[in-house]
Formats: sequence, structure tokens, C-alpha cells
Amino acid sequence: MKAIVEKEFVGRRDDHGESETFKVGAEIEGNLADVAVREKLATEIAADETTDDAKPSKGRRGK
Repeated sequence: MKAIVEKEFVGRRDDHGESETFKVGAEIEGNLADVAVREKLATEIAADETTDDAKPSKGRRGK
């Protein structure tokens, strides 16, 4: 899964040992993206989209 950060948060990428701050607009993926979307910190995007052409997936926001 890929997602775009909607609210700044501190987290750890799947392949990194240290936490970092993810700012609004950053593209994240993997388990980090899954948790961020579930916690309403990010919006899921299609796997083939990037931050340049990302549009939030319909139906995921506001759940």
C-alpha cells in the first residue's frame, strides 16, 4: 500500500531502524502506510501513483 501523509506524525519506515517525522504531502508505503491510513494520518493512493499525480482513493476518507 502507498499513501500520502495528511497530518504530520512520527513513525518508522518498514526498512529503517530509526523513527522520523513524516510531513504533510510525503509519500509513504508498506506497513507504515497501512497504519497511517487506519489512524487517519494519511490517505491511500493507487500503487502506480506518485505524489505528483496522487488523488486520494474514494471511500477511505472519513471512516
